Amino acid sequence: MNNKFELAQRKPSELLTNKFEALSYIKSGNIDFYADESNYFSHYEYPVITKDNTLLSHIDDVQAAIVNGDAPIPVLVAKDLTKSDYLRFCLKSLYFKGLKTDERNNIIYLIDAHLKSPEGKEWNKALEKKGYNDINKKCGAILNCSSQLIKLERSTKKSIPPKNIPDLNSLQFTFSDGTPRIFYAGKELDKTLSKFEIKQHKNTVTIKFIIKNNQG
Repeated sequence: MNNKFELAQRKPSELLTNKFEALSYIKSGNIDFYADESNYFSHYEYPVITKDNTLLSHIDDVQAAIVNGDAPIPVLVAKDLTKSDYLRFCLKSLYFKGLKTDERNNIIYLIDAHLKSPEGKEWNKALEKKGYNDINKKCGAILNCSSQLIKLERSTKKSIPPKNIPDLNSLQFTFSDGTPRIFYAGKELDKTLSKFEIKQHKNTVTIKFIIKNNQG
């Protein structure tokens, strides 16, 4: 990918109103101390945002800037990044080993769900091409840690998926490019549907469908 970045100025508090979902599962540590150090050196790492102003990285620096007065700070706008790569880019600057157990589980589950989705199909293929053939090895490579650590973390997760993360066994609806599509367990439904109708009126979307009974 030949991604280009553009330097811009944004108010920190505005950045937090549209942060990428993976960042919502991470709780900052001693942000007051980090804010003091940032203020002392007059330095923040550049947060990266997308063209639609979604925050993808360095949430600690954004929070520190808010503590220090919420004045506009420099950000990098990723001009060519597509939504299917938001998670991949977000994880690039994530320090996984510094997270708590529940935060680690959330991130692992999010990666697993994404790699099984249509949007993560190409990334999943690229990982398998490099020899990462199971979820432990894939997450280990992505998060810069051992596959054994991922395996250990996954063994401690609760039977119920982390809150606010989509259940992989649920129906998922998309309506991108004006084309209605339905997915189940990360796979697009095709011949299962015998009828599908979608109506949109102002801000309300109504979806009607009938699923064939394959049990006789």
